[in-house]
Amino acid sequence: MFKIVWREVGGPPVLETPNRKGFGTRMVARTVESQLMGTIERWFMRDGLVVTLDIPSAVIER
Repeated sequence: MFKIVWREVGGPPVLETPNRKGFGTRMVARTVESQLMGTIERWFMRDGLVVTLDIPSAVIER
């Protein structure tokens, strides 16, 4: 499994988890899930967003 972790730091504090997903979030999720056969998880931490992408190694090696 190939894992990418994106951590945002230094921005304004996250006060609450958004109740909807925006266009960019939906497009990235669709790409990761349908074209890369992977998964995406998002956590809205107090000090910033954390996103984890897990992509099967076989997809990367093509």
